[in-house]
Amino acid sequence: MNKIEIENKVHFIPSTWEEMTVKQLHYLVGLYSRKLTDFEFRTLLIIYFLGWRRKVISYKDKMYWIPKYFRNFPLRFFVPFLIAKGKCKVIDNTDLYLLIETLDFVNKETPVLHKNKIPVIKVGRFFKTKLFGPADDFSNCSYLEYAKTDVRFMKFFASESKDVDALNELIAVIYRPKKWFLFFKKRYGQYNGDVRRKYNDTFVNRYKNKINRLPRQTKYTIFLFVYGVRKQIEADYPHIFQKSEESKTNNFGHAGIIVELAGAKFGNPDQTAETPLHTIMIHLEQLSIDAEEARERNNLNTEE
Repeated sequence: MNKIEIENKVHFIPSTWEEMTVKQLHYLVGLYSRKLTDFEFRTLLIIYFLGWRRKVISYKDKMYWIPKYFRNFPLRFFVPFLIAKGKCKVIDNTDLYLLIETLDFVNKETPVLHKNKIPVIKVGRFFKTKLFGPADDFSNCSYLEYAKTDVRFMKFFASESKDVDALNELIAVIYRPKKWFLFFKKRYGQYNGDVRRKYNDTFVNRYKNKINRLPRQTKYTIFLFVYGVRKQIEADYPHIFQKSEESKTNNFGHAGIIVELAGAKFGNPDQTAETPLHTIMIHLEQLSIDAEEARERNNLNTEE
């Protein structure tokens, strides 16, 4: 958190994506949908973070500080009068730029959300159903969940019009109802740390239309979380995601990986698909490192 003191009042401004609250993320997502310049975007964001939305107003490309006793009036009609009378103090552009610089991470960094800021969502028109999301970093997700999520992520990310159905299905894959008799499972040692029911394609078809009614800010905040986790996985396991000519010509996607890994170590394809995500990733990373070292040894032997 960045600590800022203005007129003897201390404010704390997020310095990373992880430090932002759900409300702040929702507001940020709302700004992304508006056609704003970089300066306008960050100005509105810093005003929101500081809690100044009712304390300042923009008029003719300048920011004015509104006196306390005028904040509840329809200001657009009174602004010229208040400025002419000297009631509104102009906020110096230098001070504004200094404040805006604290938000460089929003534009310079890709969304880095490892923590699930929205662990539970409620869907349904009359009788609300609670759907529970994955743990931070997808630590309780199976490889099958990741594969299903990744396919829909790429479909949504690649579509110019942003395929809403793909986003709804993505959320339906990772947000699922609570397990039956969870209390007894926790009490008698049958709890694996995941409150959600086991993934099944029927959940996607059952809940995607209900998820469609969620606020747009909520859905895009979940998307930012998935995006951040995906980027972190690429950073944690770099050898897996290195593009080579061999991987381009012999690529069967996630299904090919599951079939290839099935065997004595992970079991049949169904058991392999249910293996924890990071267990599969660690194994694939090690295989990639071993393959790279083998290629280097072959190259040295060829040169000799």
